[in-house]
Amino acid sequence: MKFQHKITTLVIFLFTFSIALNAQEQLNDYKYIVVQEQFSCQKKANDYQLNGLTQFLLQKQNFKVLLESESLPEDAVKNGCLVVYADVTEHSNMFKTKLKINFRNCNNQVVFTSEEGISSDKEYKVAYNIALRNTIKTFQNFKHNYKVKKVSQSLVLEEEDTPDTIVKPQEKNQIQY
Repeated sequence: MKFQHKITTLVIFLFTFSIALNAQEQLNDYKYIVVQEQFSCQKKANDYQLNGLTQFLLQKQNFKVLLESESLPEDAVKNGCLVVYADVTEHSNMFKTKLKINFRNCNNQVVFTSEEGISSDKEYKVAYNIALRNTIKTFQNFKHNYKVKKVSQSLVLEEEDTPDTIVKPQEKNQIQY
């Protein structure tokens, strides 16, 4: 029995570690996280203080987190793909409150989904708070470190560099009169 317990513990540890590595790979590509004012699982904005708590818990993981109502920094306005959007979804039943955080990129694709946070508490405010804190355990071994992507200069043309007229080069075999 003890050998089975050790193997189970090892499998759970490796699974958690792989999720943390996946989060690190996926979310380090983004500089900012925008938290919605009202999640898809809420009836009104900041219901049960979930939105503010989400912002606070993600900031503790070294993310630069903004609420949807706040203005974006200049670099995020210029390049919307520096931002990933967080949405909390609910998968509750009669006995348990279950939440997940989905992170969507600028193309509205889910780039990462947290582990499910579960609470058995009967009071809604407490249950949502506990379940959300349990979802953040996905990032327990992860500190956000934004990686700047390098883009080759030959592919990037700024407006100032674009020519007003396009001139075709003459072919070598062309006969001139």
